Amino acid sequence: MTKKQDLEISNKIIEDYAGEVFPTDFAKLYAHHSRLQAKKDGLKSWNDKMFESQLNRTLLLIEYADVQRNVDNNKFKNALKRAGELLEWLAHPEINKNHLPLYLLSAACYQLAEYPARGLGVLNKYDIDNNQSKILQSLLKADFTNIITLLSDYYTNNLNIAITNTDNNESRNLSLQQFIVNETIRIIGIIYSYFRWGDEDRLAIAIKKFDAIEKFMLHGKDSFSWILCKLCNQIIKIYIETSLRKWIRVLKDTVNEDGKKALDLYVKLNFLENKTLAWTSQIKGIKELVKNESFLLCTPTGSGKTTIAELAIIQSLLSKDITDEINDNIALYIVPKRALAAEVEFKLSKILTKNLNTNIQITSLYGGNDYGPYEISIKDALCPSVLICTQEKTDALIRLLGNDFLKKIRLVIIDEAHNINLEDARALCLETLIVRLKMVLQQNTRFIGLSAIANGIEKSLSTFISGNGIPVESDYRSTRQTIGRLYYSPAGSYEQYTDIMDGKIVTLENEETQRPYILNPIEICPFPEKYNNLESSFQKMKPRLFWAALNYAAQKNKNKNKTVLISILSIENISSQYANPFLKYLEEDLSTIKNIPQYFTAPTSDKLILYNKALTICQDYFGENSVEYKLLKKGVVLHHGKMPGRLGRILVQLVEQNIINVVLANSTLIEGINLPFEIILLPYRSLKRNPSDRSDNSLIDIKSFKNLLGRAGRPCLTTEGQTYILLPRGEKQLRYLHQNYKDILNEFINSAQNNETSALFKLLEMIYSKWQKITQETGPQKFFEWIENARPIDDNNEATDALDHLDEFLLSAIEEIDSSANINDLEDKISKIWGNTYANYINNIDYLFYKNVITLRSKALLKTIYPNKKYRNYFYKVSLTPKITMELTAKYSEIHKLFKAGESYFSLGNNCRINYIMKIVQIFNEIEKIKIDKKFETIKKHIEWWFATDKMLFTGTASNHYDFISKEFLYKFTRNISAFVSLCLWDKVALKGNQKEKTGLPWIIFWLKDIITWGTLDPVTAYVMANDTSIITRKDAQNIAQDYYNTYIHINDDEIFNPETIKKWYQEYRLQYNETFEKKYVHNISKIEVELYRDPMLYTQSKYKVIPIIKNDKMYWIDVAGYIMAVSDINDVNIHKNDYILYSKEECIISKKYI
Repeated sequence: MTKKQDLEISNKIIEDYAGEVFPTDFAKLYAHHSRLQAKKDGLKSWNDKMFESQLNRTLLLIEYADVQRNVDNNKFKNALKRAGELLEWLAHPEINKNHLPLYLLSAACYQLAEYPARGLGVLNKYDIDNNQSKILQSLLKADFTNIITLLSDYYTNNLNIAITNTDNNESRNLSLQQFIVNETIRIIGIIYSYFRWGDEDRLAIAIKKFDAIEKFMLHGKDSFSWILCKLCNQIIKIYIETSLRKWIRVLKDTVNEDGKKALDLYVKLNFLENKTLAWTSQIKGIKELVKNESFLLCTPTGSGKTTIAELAIIQSLLSKDITDEINDNIALYIVPKRALAAEVEFKLSKILTKNLNTNIQITSLYGGNDYGPYEISIKDALCPSVLICTQEKTDALIRLLGNDFLKKIRLVIIDEAHNINLEDARALCLETLIVRLKMVLQQNTRFIGLSAIANGIEKSLSTFISGNGIPVESDYRSTRQTIGRLYYSPAGSYEQYTDIMDGKIVTLENEETQRPYILNPIEICPFPEKYNNLESSFQKMKPRLFWAALNYAAQKNKNKNKTVLISILSIENISSQYANPFLKYLEEDLSTIKNIPQYFTAPTSDKLILYNKALTICQDYFGENSVEYKLLKKGVVLHHGKMPGRLGRILVQLVEQNIINVVLANSTLIEGINLPFEIILLPYRSLKRNPSDRSDNSLIDIKSFKNLLGRAGRPCLTTEGQTYILLPRGEKQLRYLHQNYKDILNEFINSAQNNETSALFKLLEMIYSKWQKITQETGPQKFFEWIENARPIDDNNEATDALDHLDEFLLSAIEEIDSSANINDLEDKISKIWGNTYANYINNIDYLFYKNVITLRSKALLKTIYPNKKYRNYFYKVSLTPKITMELTAKYSEIHKLFKAGESYFSLGNNCRINYIMKIVQIFNEIEKIKIDKKFETIKKHIEWWFATDKMLFTGTASNHYDFISKEFLYKFTRNISAFVSLCLWDKVALKGNQKEKTGLPWIIFWLKDIITWGTLDPVTAYVMANDTSIITRKDAQNIAQDYYNTYIHINDDEIFNPETIKKWYQEYRLQYNETFEKKYVHNISKIEVELYRDPMLYTQSKYKVIPIIKNDKMYWIDVAGYIMAVSDINDVNIHKNDYILYSKEECIISKKYI
């Protein structure tokens, strides 16, 4: 058969077996496997002939995938991915009755298809006793940290083989099978040496030897062993080609000496965490980093975008092009949510400061536009910094710190960049912020956008962020994603259907159902009669939902419980509608049941410490009586709204470490936080946008639905993430719910492309629409005239109010351009504002019309509306719209007097301190556009609750209290304070002195944001909380803060809150009391005397890396390829944390820390 014929057959087979349509007989295999996996009877129609048929087709797929290897890489990978799936399902013990090594073949196919996480998921299902098979399994996992342990065990148990290797008499006493196994293990040892140390001297020989073994195995009787050998040979070559070590090496030419050290350590750290391979998306990202240009990276959740961000930061802040004596460059990391800011800070700090020992400073700043001690100190930083900010905080920093800050920015990372395609206020803030940054930052500043799959908008988004319309894309998903239905019946039974797999409809033929189906995948729900008598269908559904979640979480993968998310996407009060009923169900209904599902086991050891810490933090912020605390005690995480940063982070850790397996959350959990679940349960009400409105049957936004589905699946632990919509059986009045499900499923399948939209476009359309409504005019010329002349500060109608928001953006852009541009270029640059917007790049028939609006309004603001530069700067610094700024200015004297009264804050008791804060709330509430829209007493109750350490004294749910605190108090109130501070600073920036001296305001005003953030009335306590993550509660921080007041007992006025004094004290305190500052790691090196095992003349090198094995009361030191190099007395060793180098001339071994 010719190559052309081979290729034609290959194309046909791959299209039939791994094309756009999921074959029905493969669906039958999946259905049969799913039932057995759920410990139910399999399909009645399944038989041994089907097993043989499916296996033969799978092997044929592997064979013809090889034809595509150097022809069409996508077909090659798609074929092997499908082969991996089929082998995974065929490997089930009740299907694979002959115990063929199918799960190993499955993992090998996944690895070659570049789906390593799925390969790991398959291997983690099986336990192996044989040491040789364990080594092979670890190779397929790319688990090199475990390989060294297994190699040591192998040679310990087979010392005679090591002696044979060393004596160079390989045939003596070795059978043919032993010889092949031994050679394979020696090759794996050399591969390990490359990944741990980068040793390449024997790599080519090892690969060549594996080629020879593969050819030899071809002539054996065991075809499966040959296929596995062939696949492993290919895997080793791909491992080397895709090694993180190799790809990071290409970045070294772009960084300075500190950068090279950081990258070397980065490789080692990732090796110890078993992150030795670069995924396809990461390799593409690294290639872009080498170009040192801006780009957009579009990949699904869990595909390794964080690695690219970390490498970009190291490359930018430790670049070889930095020639300044003081490296104070900044990487700006923009995130959409404060919870994500905390998560990113935690991960980057772990990598860049705690482990890499760089002098890079990591700081997360979030909230509205406020001016606390941290923000003010940024401009004086003398080291490279990573600032992790929400878009609102980034805006505030630019206004506060100006050009000196902007000049330091070398890198801008925009996380969740696809959020710009929304239509809300935050999307508008993000779009206008990026426009401003693009127009004023230096040309060599890089922009890197990190985005989920953004079908339909990726080209526009890429052009907007990077100027390049070709995004870096990858469709890699670490797990399969399925969508289906979970029906509950009045009798308490359940039926589970799978409808969609990886975006394809799954259809069965000649079966009782058209979809993979399992009857009672979980235990029957108890007390069905009791629940059937409840008033509403919604009340009947809830106990079935809770029971399903607990039962799914009780199921195990190996020894780990499954993780289950109950997701509430719709507009509902999660505490009253779900959390309280869930708690009541756990406390009352389940208390009468003997066999409660084992969804939660009290943790032990380090996990118990973390769990107790979470309980303590939850008690501190929400109180023992809160539903949040009580559910956590029962082993359920309730995650809602904007959780306090410290609590939100530790709750995520509980789920990541499998301490908690059931999570009840609203949409905030899926917006940016990378927390995957094996099973997601969606109650039918969550498909509706507004469940409480019976007349409104509109469905939730498909983007939100897709975002949720992206969270299904736990990479490396399982191969599949499942989402089920909970639906009722037997309630005729609820048949429309089934139609809702079908509708959203159709929208999901058919909405491959997202509609391009721009929040700026929407604002412009709204301005035009409101103008038409007020004037009854329709002609564009009249509108243009209005645009050129309207002054919102003089008018009061809906059109001018909307225009006022546009002016805020345009005035900000004009002011920043004016501060950085040559005066002769000002008008020319302003005319280019539209060209830098996202709106400029999307398809819209009104493109030219709104381009003219932006251009005309920009010039009008500059020349006629606000021609006075000082006036424009005034509006800019305040960071409110011009109209609101003027209203705030009118109350300047009154507010300033009240702020000055804060000089006595130190001497006030807690009640008086709260009363002082309430006076500030009250005076701002006199300005309509910025007031907190609640009654005075209601506001006070919420604020008293937040600052209280004993929550027992308060009524109302903790979630309602904190919802107010996060939305109204933490954002609106601190924004108002910062706006007024900026008024006070406006014409005094150039003056000498600190912020207090410049503004005439007491220090407490600058601490208000921090004390509100941490829920303490004491600034020093807030400072301790912000700077020490080991502090658990506010009371703990308060006890430490007392040391400050004892130290500075002579200061008894507002000067006690001077940030510099507090900072100096805390540094001295940490040096004195924190053990981490006292430890000196001087014992990194130790020496072991040895006796050479061979003739000294045979040691051609001065030093060799060796690993220890203990046998016969001796310690043998062997080379990774299995040669005995030396012998010594038994010593304490750690082959993971230490490296051991044999110095042959000195006859000793030096032990060094790996890191």
